[in-house]
Amino acid sequence: IPPRPLGNVTVSVTNNAAEFIPGPRFEYVSDSSAWSIQPSRGPAGGGSIVSVFLSHQLVSLYKTPSSLICSFGGSRVSANTLVNLTATFTTPKFAATGLLPVTLLDPLTGVRISSSLQFEVTPTSRVASVYPSRGSSMGGTVVSIFGTSFPTSSVSCRFGSRVLPAVQATTSVVLCHTPAAPAGSVSVEVS
Repeated sequence: IPPRPLGNVTVSVTNNAAEFIPGPRFEYVSDSSAWSIQPSRGPAGGGSIVSVFLSHQLVSLYKTPSSLICSFGGSRVSANTLVNLTATFTTPKFAATGLLPVTLLDPLTGVRISSSLQFEVTPTSRVASVYPSRGSSMGGTVVSIFGTSFPTSSVSCRFGSRVLPAVQATTSVVLCHTPAAPAGSVSVEVS
């Protein structure tokens, strides 16, 4: 594709270089941008590892993690890693929930590099209790985890270091099957 000014163009096709048949539209966009963010939501308590997928031009300009700053609604954090076309950041703690603009900044000048992304800050989940509080080391016990502000989609339960998808979830109760594990106590978390 030849370099062109930003905007829409019509793609035309020819088989004789004289008669062109108009086709679909193609949009030229700036290559110095961030294309997407995953996950695009996380708890107000912070600590989420977020991947920002970058354009080739951004990666060629900013080659090390310390060369990128990400602003989540004004709260700035440095990149943890910069590998291929992906930069990772750890979200800070947030004072409120809601949708925030995500902006990449040049750390030396503070100049905005990209600003087309958004991040949704959700209430921080809290586990209040687990029932039953014990089960077979063979795993498979259905456990009800009670608490507040649980997500209701793509929910996972962590038993010690083992993470399993939830069977069912509401904002106050999550059901999970326990994994097989050696006998003993483990911490239980929901994300």
